Amino acid sequence: MAQPKWHAPPANAASRRVDISIYNSLTSGKVPFDALTETVSWYACGPTVYDDAHLGHARNYVSTDIIRRILQDYFKFDVNFVMNITDVDDKIIIAAREQHVLDQWLAGRTSVDDEVRKTTAAAFAWFVKKRLPDVSEHRVSTNYVDGFEQSYGHVLQGKSTANDGTPPGDDEAKVKRYHKEALAAVNALEAGDLDLQTFIEGASSVLKPYLDSLHGKLIDGSDHHIFTKLTKKYEQRYFEDMASLNVLPPDKLTRVTEYGPQIVEYVKRIQDNGFAYEHEELTKKVPIDEESVNENPAKAKSVYYDTSRWVASGGEYARLKPASKTDKAAQADGEGSLASKDSTFKRSTADFALWKASKEGEPFWESSWGRGRPGWHIECSAMASDALGKQIDIHSGGIDLAFPHHDNELAQSEAYWCEKGHVDPKNQWVNYFIHMGHLSIEGQKMSKSLKNFTTIRESLATKEFTSRRLRIIFLQGAWGSGLEISKTVKETAAKWEESIENFFLNVNDLPEMKDLSLASNGTNGTASSLDGALQEAQQAFRKALKDSFDTPTAMRSIANLVSTYNTEVNSDRHVPNATSLSIARWVTEMVHIFGLDATPLQPGQIGWSGSTIPEEGNEFVEALASWRDKVRAQANDGASDAKWPILDNITTDGSPDNPYATAYAAFSQRLSKLQDVSATKAACLKESDYLRDTVLWDLDIGLEDRDGRPSLVRPLSARARRERAEAEEKAAAKVTAKAAKEKEDQEKLEKGKLSPLEMFKTDEYSEWDAEGMPTKDKEGKEIAKSASKKLKKRWEVQKKAHEVWLKSPAA
Repeated sequence: MAQPKWHAPPANAASRRVDISIYNSLTSGKVPFDALTETVSWYACGPTVYDDAHLGHARNYVSTDIIRRILQDYFKFDVNFVMNITDVDDKIIIAAREQHVLDQWLAGRTSVDDEVRKTTAAAFAWFVKKRLPDVSEHRVSTNYVDGFEQSYGHVLQGKSTANDGTPPGDDEAKVKRYHKEALAAVNALEAGDLDLQTFIEGASSVLKPYLDSLHGKLIDGSDHHIFTKLTKKYEQRYFEDMASLNVLPPDKLTRVTEYGPQIVEYVKRIQDNGFAYEHEELTKKVPIDEESVNENPAKAKSVYYDTSRWVASGGEYARLKPASKTDKAAQADGEGSLASKDSTFKRSTADFALWKASKEGEPFWESSWGRGRPGWHIECSAMASDALGKQIDIHSGGIDLAFPHHDNELAQSEAYWCEKGHVDPKNQWVNYFIHMGHLSIEGQKMSKSLKNFTTIRESLATKEFTSRRLRIIFLQGAWGSGLEISKTVKETAAKWEESIENFFLNVNDLPEMKDLSLASNGTNGTASSLDGALQEAQQAFRKALKDSFDTPTAMRSIANLVSTYNTEVNSDRHVPNATSLSIARWVTEMVHIFGLDATPLQPGQIGWSGSTIPEEGNEFVEALASWRDKVRAQANDGASDAKWPILDNITTDGSPDNPYATAYAAFSQRLSKLQDVSATKAACLKESDYLRDTVLWDLDIGLEDRDGRPSLVRPLSARARRERAEAEEKAAAKVTAKAAKEKEDQEKLEKGKLSPLEMFKTDEYSEWDAEGMPTKDKEGKEIAKSASKKLKKRWEVQKKAHEVWLKSPAA
């Protein structure tokens, strides 16, 4: 298959100076990077804001941020980074409208009354019928759980809905999601007294679509606030999430709802250039209120892009994904609800909506075609062209956007910029398309529509990941390739982080490092073989980043240098402090360029945040560590129990917000109580352990004892945190296992309470022998020998259990 045509931009002196190659989706290969001007123009497809961002979004936007930082901070390009916010599309319209209708319905309600329950029950029945149609109506109203198990139980067991051996996919994930939502509504309905908020939290997933089906079409589409109320909330949360991941904000932000008139003009010009045609939508009756409709239907036209005319005029279509141009499923997915039920009017099946007549309950803007809203793809073309002009250096987004979104963007944008239908293939709208690979967690791809995702804020709050660890994972994977976060990937990232962190801690612990850190550079002093290792690492690092931002190789060059340094330090060979400083400064600068530290790089800084104790804590931490050293030294000398060391008297006045001062003051009060009662040696040693394991640990400070020398005090390493977490988890598991065993033993003991003489004396039998063994059943028939043998085995088991119980304290 022939590769899509691509025209290299004219050579730019600034670009040639660094000689970067970049993987370009337009060529399906690497090409030299040449920016059009001294400033790199970059447009990134931003989020669709109707829910919280998940880890799949983190993969896209963190990887984009890494490349942006490399261009800006390493290769020293000026970058004009523009990103859009999609705040109107099918999913947003539905989510915002559903929430609005629910809020309207709840207005004035304060409790779960009969009307609330009645409506929720109707919503539940409607929801199950629509989403889980195989569950019978009878089962919905009598026993939903059994009905679901009968119709879809095999899906919960990991099989397909057809139960024919085919592997499960999105359909099965949706069934599980709908079941979860239906079950939450069942639990709310069957619960006793619930406050209204708790009830709605459980039932909202069935109430929202049901109420929307009844009242959604009555919404005034000119009131954009109904829709932006939701999107503004999630836009703010998106940027909070990005800040927590240390993603730089865009230089310019555009929103679809702020570009309505410009999009109308954009579509008009494409039409004037001959690459779009109108289609009058089926007339529709406009609701007046819940009881009636306007019998004079509204008329409006939609505008479609003419792909056949574009190709016939010399343009290309589906340049990014040529094989997808006939993919009807992808085209339909790209159109969503913008697609017309009757598509026979289309001049080509590949044609797509530029402007769509709005339906009832949808937002609209006025235009010469009537009331309508933008097509999905046109928004980015209009905003990017407005912000960056006729040609753009870089356009980025997730790989799932390549077709149809980015391919349609390309076609319509180049149709917009051509002069009266004259297509010049050299006037390509975007020179470099870069697409970030998919992310999956333990083999599962995340999807907002399936609601099977882990949000960014959840993963950070539960400490499943830290911002730094997640970025390391992305750096160790190629930005354009799929990435699966597996146990091995997590462990590899952890080892890399721990290695670099320990390196920073060790260098900061070197004698006279504070004085060396003030020097303008670290090149003075005795030469070392490590100087050559540093130069090799720097060259390998630069070569990797010039090769399409190959961060996995660049990360290995850092790790290899640190490993070489550690080998040298652990040998008998002397490493000059100046050499250590040079290496540490370079590593520090590179990890900051990768965005692995959210705090700005300071002059002379070694390491990232967390590798040194903050200045406001030094005095207090040193005093606490010094006291502990004195206690341990006195204990080792075999001193008496009396007159143990007193903690230095440091004032904490004026430091109410300093956590180190607060911790120092609290610990000082603990010691005062001990000194008042002439603390024993054991008590002081106990306090020294409390200081290390609780006071300093809670301040993220580790303390390492060293025989005959002051203890080593430094920020907690990632390894120390992990080892303690593993130890606590192991201890907790041991306690849980012990409790489970005790419960099992107790239950077993309780079972032995029943005497074997009495165990079979039930209404199943009518006669028994002297040992309590049944001889006749309830109808007076003799017990068969085979059945008697089985009963005898049970009797013997119970006899042994009863003997154990008789010997127990409970007997």
